[in-house]
Amino acid sequence: SHKSICDLAIANEDKKLKYGDIRESTYLRNLEVIKRFKNTSWGQLPINKVKKEDIEEFFENERRLSNSTLSKEFNILKKVYQIAYTEQYTNNKFFEGINAIRTPKSKKEDREVFALTVDEETIFTNYLLANGAMYKNIYLLALYTGMRGGEIFALTKDDIDFKQRIINIDKTVSVDRYKNVIIGKTKTNNGKRKIIISQKCEPILREAIKSMNPNERNLIFCKEDGTILNRSMTNGELRRICQKLKIPKISLHSLRHTFATRCVEAGINFKAIQGFMGHADIQTTLDIYADLQDNFKRTEMDKFDEYMYSILT
Repeated sequence: SHKSICDLAIANEDKKLKYGDIRESTYLRNLEVIKRFKNTSWGQLPINKVKKEDIEEFFENERRLSNSTLSKEFNILKKVYQIAYTEQYTNNKFFEGINAIRTPKSKKEDREVFALTVDEETIFTNYLLANGAMYKNIYLLALYTGMRGGEIFALTKDDIDFKQRIINIDKTVSVDRYKNVIIGKTKTNNGKRKIIISQKCEPILREAIKSMNPNERNLIFCKEDGTILNRSMTNGELRRICQKLKIPKISLHSLRHTFATRCVEAGINFKAIQGFMGHADIQTTLDIYADLQDNFKRTEMDKFDEYMYSILT
């Protein structure tokens, strides 16, 4: 049979979706990636007719895109070739061995996720507390819990237990394959977690629940008509506030990152931070550690000096 790269790639995504290996939003994103193969001269040829140079040239041209897009493209193609070889559609193993096609590197700078400095965070929170803002409680909740935007938008009243001081996170806002906004399972199994309500966080949650728009899903935050909020609304407002306050323009995700940064500065154990953030991989947490400002490294090095001084004098 003459299966093309696009046929095999789509069949593989369908299968992953059917077995619940990926969420519908991931499925949609992957289909968008596969569309990029469709627009090439080789994407719809029988796979055994595709030349290695074709794929290498494709990647060379794609290097204007971000590293995350490139690695998605690479991983999908690599998987397709494994499947095609196993199913005997081709004898080519372009992605294996000493001359394997390598992951292309983007010519674009990786976008840095900003964390606000302590001063910037102070300016920002003081402004919110004094002047309010449309999504004030969402921003403060992200800053004081490190929750993802989609997790905050999916919070219901039943997820909050003030007695035990716990926020129960087990769902998030995403899209289904028809591009409808839905509330589904968290991003990963580690995303499912319980967050302890800190003293900073409690009054915000109480106020948010008190001022809820009535809605059938019992969501704490939603639009006035009860429908689900989205990131572009909250991010747009956030950028306007930052501009006004003359602090770096950030996104909701940056507030999550700011929370993680404050945790590191406070000397909280990184396994605990991993739990707060719901990182599936400890490496993600450790990267936040590594990226931290030099002044944090300085204070840590001072501890070393103090200790050495105490034992060697």
